[in-house]
Amino acid sequence: MKKSEKHLGVFWGHKSIYLVESSQENPQKIFSVPFFQGDQEPMGADILGVAGSSFAVLIQESLRTNKISPCTVNLSLSTKDIIFRSFVIPWMSSSEIRAVVEFEGSKYVPFALEELSYSYHASTFIDDGTKRIRIIFVAIKKDTLEEYIKVLEQASLEVDLTEPASLSLMRALTLKNLIPQDQTVAILEKSEVAGRITIVDQGVPQFVREVLLKSSSSDLGEENSDDLAFNFLKEIRISLDYFNRQDKHLEVKKIILITENPPESLSKYLESDLAIPVVAFSAQSILGDENFSEIDFLNAYGVGLNDDVNSQVAFSLSQKKIKPLSLADVSIKNIANFKVSIISVIIFILVIAGVFIFSNKVLAEPKSKIEGLNQELGSFKDFSTESLKKQNQEISLKLTGFKNVQMRNEVASFLKIIPGLLPEGTWIKDFNLVFPKTSEKRLALNFSGYVYSENINEQFRVVNKLLESLKANKGFSEYFENIDLKKMNSERLHNHEVTFFKVQCQ
Repeated sequence: MKKSEKHLGVFWGHKSIYLVESSQENPQKIFSVPFFQGDQEPMGADILGVAGSSFAVLIQESLRTNKISPCTVNLSLSTKDIIFRSFVIPWMSSSEIRAVVEFEGSKYVPFALEELSYSYHASTFIDDGTKRIRIIFVAIKKDTLEEYIKVLEQASLEVDLTEPASLSLMRALTLKNLIPQDQTVAILEKSEVAGRITIVDQGVPQFVREVLLKSSSSDLGEENSDDLAFNFLKEIRISLDYFNRQDKHLEVKKIILITENPPESLSKYLESDLAIPVVAFSAQSILGDENFSEIDFLNAYGVGLNDDVNSQVAFSLSQKKIKPLSLADVSIKNIANFKVSIISVIIFILVIAGVFIFSNKVLAEPKSKIEGLNQELGSFKDFSTESLKKQNQEISLKLTGFKNVQMRNEVASFLKIIPGLLPEGTWIKDFNLVFPKTSEKRLALNFSGYVYSENINEQFRVVNKLLESLKANKGFSEYFENIDLKKMNSERLHNHEVTFFKVQCQ
């Protein structure tokens, strides 16, 4: 198995994001970034809104403290944002499955498939002597996924893989040889206020459910720990009963219990009540570090192991991005194409004229005149029908491209506004314009630059101040629907620490 030197896994939890950098399958750096600092109020759902840029600054500061440079990461997401469905379809060839999954999947989710980024796993089984296919369908709303990725990109982290947290945890347990491949097992995770139940068969998650055991952890005490355990046991019974009714071919033979505290008493309680063998582990024992007890660190650890641990199933929810054309790509290239198009049109007309003359004269004129015509045609007489058709198609495409070049736009007004909005210590490195394909849409403006201040942390705040000024400017806010900070990271320029930034307006 080929292993990379370092992998950074990120899990987006309920109150923090959790990061684990691993090397040679071992966790090396483990830390978290809470959604609020000190006595501040939690940012909550606003983390994916206007507070995203501020939280990105906190992430960058934590990365710098832990001496981690901007890099590519794997992202694990909580079950609360994931749609997990299981259904059965008749057996068919692999080439037919996708179309059927898209048709059937639309019946089981409350959104149009066009709004989702989804993945699925197909496995064959025998039901009463008939071959059937079980589909495990996993999805997330595209706009929700884009918001998570956007915040991480603002922190100079490029997301390569996105997957459900249940799969990340399974990978961490697989590395430790804790999941038997020949049994159906239930993985139970119990934190202070929540629990998650994942039923796995032959390395494939068949059922995933997350339950809230308590609305808040602030009032938990020793006196109600038994009530908490009872609530968890009740939810486990409900989940196992539902799973057994849905799939009579599978039966849970073993339970793997993972807790944040020593799990011995709860494991005995579960084993006695459910009559199923229970093996229990704490998060510290799997990570090999007693300083980190939260289960969420296991999700970050597991997603970072994607390249190192072979899994029976892969649910990749990431989306590829289309790189926009720069101003030089659009204008210079299309102008050059126009010149080529004019020359090609002239050549094409001459060729057609020569062919027409030749076809009308060949029967009536003697051979000497035909040879004369050939001399007049020169190299055009060797053109085939296929080459003419090909040239015709190429010319049409080039002419279409030229017609789409915009001769007038609002660039000048924005170039006039931007200098007045730049805070002290800020300068622009380059501008990049993306022209729309149709006249109904507006152009997009990207620009990047640097900020210098003797206080390095102040540089991040200057960038955020610039972003706020752009959004507050009437000319920018009325023309552009979205004004976003796409990138912000520290660099060294001429022996000075500066902050590079990139803004996208569209």
